[in-house]
Amino acid sequence: MKKMLLVSCLLMVSMPLVFGNATLLAKGKDDGKTPAGWSKGEKKGWLGKLVPPGLSKDKALRDSEKEAKRKEKAAEKEAEKLRRQQKREAKKAAEKAKEDAQKEKEEAEKVVTQQ
Repeated sequence: MKKMLLVSCLLMVSMPLVFGNATLLAKGKDDGKTPAGWSKGEKKGWLGKLVPPGLSKDKALRDSEKEAKRKEKAAEKEAEKLRRQQKREAKKAAEKAKEDAQKEKEEAEKVVTQQ
């Protein structure tokens, strides 16, 4: 009974120490001034830029893709605008030709009726 009590007390005391130290070791040296994980490798930081090094490449890629899509949409809008303008001009030209033909027909009828 005494041995069992001793073993259980020993486990109760040692468990928090074992698991408590494991979390302390995982954190590394953290004095509160450096970011988490800073002591685990050579860090260069943001190198004076507005975004971290990995994000700057991703952001540049996304921005270039967005800019390309914007330019493509603008070109499509311009092409559609030109197509509509040409269609209107063709319609106006057809109407004008029809009016001119009607006028010529009326003039020809006048000449025929006058003779």
